[in-house]
Amino acid sequence: MGMIVGLYICDIQLQKYEQIEKEVIYKRFNDTLTESNVMYVLDMFDVQHKDIVLSQALLETGNFKSNICINYNNIFGLYDSAKGDYYHYSHWIASVLAYKWKVQRKYKGGCYYDFLERIGYAEDPNYINKLKQFHN
Repeated sequence: MGMIVGLYICDIQLQKYEQIEKEVIYKRFNDTLTESNVMYVLDMFDVQHKDIVLSQALLETGNFKSNICINYNNIFGLYDSAKGDYYHYSHWIASVLAYKWKVQRKYKGGCYYDFLERIGYAEDPNYINKLKQFHN
């Protein structure tokens, strides 16, 4: 029960932030998806390990060129297991907020690469190595 309530609260908070972003943040960025804009938004929403998270976005989207990025505004390859499809967002900034609420809420400190591996962020068994190479 507690987990379901927690997820419900998380979804309400995400909806609240999505409304704020539509009204305020979108005006600054329009549709511009660039590394510097992503880093700015990661910083704005206090996402931890921004450099690694930006590398995740670049790796997941093939430098913002993938179908999921372009058509779904999903820059992290976030997948909805219940629907069997990738999450669709109204703007790439919503994808950043979803990452913060769906992924980083589980992070309690320590090596971020170990965290990503522990939670099974990616199905690719070489994901962390690819991410480290991409990040450096």
